[in-house]
Amino acid sequence: MALTGSGQRLEATRKPDLSQFVDACRRASLVSGSGSSRVLHTLFGPLDEQVAGMADELGGAVSLTVVSPFFSSHHGVERLAVALGCENVAVAVPPIAPSIFDFAGARRAGLEVTPVTCETFSDTRSLHAKVFDIACQKGRLLVSGSGNATTAALSGANVEAMVARIVDRSTSLGWRPSGTHEGAATGERSPDATSSPCIVAHFDGREIIGRVFGVPNPSGDWIAYLSSGTRKSAADIVAIGPSGSFRCAPPKDMDPITLSASAQVILERDDVEVRGWLMLEKLLDAIREKGPVARSVARMLSGSDTPADVAAVLEYLAQNPSSLIKAAERQEGGRVDRSSKRALPEISISADQIAPVSAFDMPSTWSGGRTSTAFDSLLDALVRHFANSIPGPTDDAGDDEDDGLDEAPAKKSTKTTPGKIGKRGQRIPVFLARKAFDNMFTMLKARPVGPERAPGLHVLFDMIIQIAPRSDQPEELTLDCLRRWMSLALGCRTGGEGVDGLDRAAAAIVTKWAMDDPENATGCHAALQRWFGRVLDEDIIRDLEPDPFGLDERRLAPDATEAGWHAAWTSVIPTTTPWFAANALYKALRNGEAIEIPREATADEIDILRRVASGDAKANRVVAMQTRPSKKINCPACHIALSAVQQARLVKHRLASCSNTFCNKVIVDLSF
Repeated sequence: MALTGSGQRLEATRKPDLSQFVDACRRASLVSGSGSSRVLHTLFGPLDEQVAGMADELGGAVSLTVVSPFFSSHHGVERLAVALGCENVAVAVPPIAPSIFDFAGARRAGLEVTPVTCETFSDTRSLHAKVFDIACQKGRLLVSGSGNATTAALSGANVEAMVARIVDRSTSLGWRPSGTHEGAATGERSPDATSSPCIVAHFDGREIIGRVFGVPNPSGDWIAYLSSGTRKSAADIVAIGPSGSFRCAPPKDMDPITLSASAQVILERDDVEVRGWLMLEKLLDAIREKGPVARSVARMLSGSDTPADVAAVLEYLAQNPSSLIKAAERQEGGRVDRSSKRALPEISISADQIAPVSAFDMPSTWSGGRTSTAFDSLLDALVRHFANSIPGPTDDAGDDEDDGLDEAPAKKSTKTTPGKIGKRGQRIPVFLARKAFDNMFTMLKARPVGPERAPGLHVLFDMIIQIAPRSDQPEELTLDCLRRWMSLALGCRTGGEGVDGLDRAAAAIVTKWAMDDPENATGCHAALQRWFGRVLDEDIIRDLEPDPFGLDERRLAPDATEAGWHAAWTSVIPTTTPWFAANALYKALRNGEAIEIPREATADEIDILRRVASGDAKANRVVAMQTRPSKKINCPACHIALSAVQQARLVKHRLASCSNTFCNKVIVDLSF
């Protein structure tokens, strides 16, 4: 205890574990607030209209009191009063300020304004605070920030940001009548709208929308660029109107929402260059809507994610598997080659849904900036990212945080505790990845077998090859998920007689398996036959051969060579599959041709097959199974269930016998 006396320090022997506090903060951020505070700014509309909209939600303004260091004569105060529909107007008179409101001039103009004061604003220092105190029927609005009571600030001509807080109407700053209409004015000039040319712009998920300030006569065509870090890409030629407003699409190779660094919009014309920071509106809305998980998705999009970010997203998807599947449906799998229209929609939501959301058009149910489309737009971008990007290195061993450098190597642990989100320097916990994949598999399996599963299958395939290799059981999880994917995707192809995106993914998967295990080439060929439900003809074989430089192929086997892919494919196609052998056997029996006895046939089966082939036994002693159920298998002749042993033989070798004494048929499985 002596070490902790007054003025002394107790040195910590180890760093505190803050994980429980971090988790508590994350959980708290997911709970919506009361909606009592809002950030207002002029990027979406005039401040006076936004403030008036909030006042209307509270039943309308009763009185207005203004604190401001600058005024546009009486016009700014009058503008705000008119927007509020309020006639009871007061302006604070501080002891000293850059300027004092001209009460006499306002009265001559027909605006009656009362001078007031209070203890809060009676300091002898020069006033620079800005406050609009608005008493309403159902509460009180306190608005403060950068906006003066000038027409430039309130109309949106300036770039302003303010915070509006709804408080109980009984809350008071203690306003009382001022003993004088005049204070000491310092004569400071009101700040200009801009001190140098600049751009204010935001990205709404589809377009960059902005305005140029400080450029005389900005009308005309400008060359637009988007710059982030060391990257700079040209966008469209931008036509700017007299007000400086403009809209343009981002560069085709530079989606703003996927950038890891801040982005600037650059406009050039002749020798004039104007720059400004780009605000990602949808990203900010998504963060307000979903909290930390939205930040994690954003980092995944930018490629700057950590295992903790991936784990957080997986945890969300485990609880909301339909959200990513719906995003995949909106994006048609995330790539042009997967889309039935062969062209992805420019935006994932309708034009009315991406209209700027501002305080003055929020409904009365507004709560903390929550919207219904912002996070969906982020997931749409994640689907495109999964579909079009090459995974980074899967070895995260070099990503340890600096706070572990002072530990002895012997004390470090790479063990992942179930229930803990992986930290930087760890792999993704396999239990969490399995949970997310299991729930997505289950949701897709509940849908009817057919093409409508395709978008969800595409995003699931992308997730497997992007995320499974980063787990702490990479090979096992990837192989297991790809097998489940092949089973779930069977019968869902959309290409008809041609080759579609699912076909190419399936071909790449089985070729990768043959590359890993050459002895499994026959099984891989059989899997392709089951996939198409027929023998692969020459056109399919030619069109289906994996492209060593294709995106999916490079993601499945990043170290494979062109020769390796070709060798694996050509080892698969010539093999004689069990189906091919069974089909050839049954066809030869029906045509009276010489047969080749399968190696897996029993002595009794060999005897029956030879006697049927020679004509000594009736042809109906051998029956074909044209369709095989996935569970209990019955004999196609007597319809009695086959024994477990015979069912297993039929699945593995496509040859079995019915043990029913009154049947005793040899069964050849020709089904797919």
